[in-house]
Amino acid sequence: MRLFIGTFIELPERKSIELFQESNIDLRLEETATIKWTPPSKLHITWCFLGEVCDDKVSLVKNGIVNALQEFKSGRGDERSSASIIFTRLAFWPKSKFPNVIVLRPDRTDKYFAELARLIKSKTGTFVSNSSEQKEFKAHLTLARVKNKQQLKSNQVYDADDKRCSETSRLSDLKFQELEQLLPLEVKINRIELIESSPEIQGGYRSIECFDLNF
Repeated sequence: MRLFIGTFIELPERKSIELFQESNIDLRLEETATIKWTPPSKLHITWCFLGEVCDDKVSLVKNGIVNALQEFKSGRGDERSSASIIFTRLAFWPKSKFPNVIVLRPDRTDKYFAELARLIKSKTGTFVSNSSEQKEFKAHLTLARVKNKQQLKSNQVYDADDKRCSETSRLSDLKFQELEQLLPLEVKINRIELIESSPEIQGGYRSIECFDLNF
């Protein structure tokens, strides 16, 4: 089965994103490039992508997650961090001129969540995909995928991560509706989930097991 470790977005936050998506349902980047919005029920933060895992190895993955969470909690001591990620901006990935996805990003990733992602990857390392193993954790929510795209004009996109983007480019050029009502978006991280991804599953995803963080 194809697995990843993530956190599904809870209902209040999903509703806020759904309203934003509905307000921009007909938005196009250019005449040929269309936006396919992620169904709200599928919105999630990915901590680590595993890939194909045999059924008889799933228990080992679960044990790895439990060990990662135990080490994460013990390493925090009396120090406390917000149990939330605050998303503050839209970005186009991987590059503004050739976007594949539209994502929500925080200004910064809480160091404790970065450490949590590192521990999860470390404790499930036998099963981590090569591509995921080499990637630094960047908290994000994939709001949409860009379809039928060609090279886009630089003045039609904006990504604060893309240093080559013109200072005159703004999200307003894309005429997103209700963006100010959406951002900032606080997403609470109360649990970690082992999730199966398959086109044969209704909705595409199935949570195999949840692990409470208990902040």
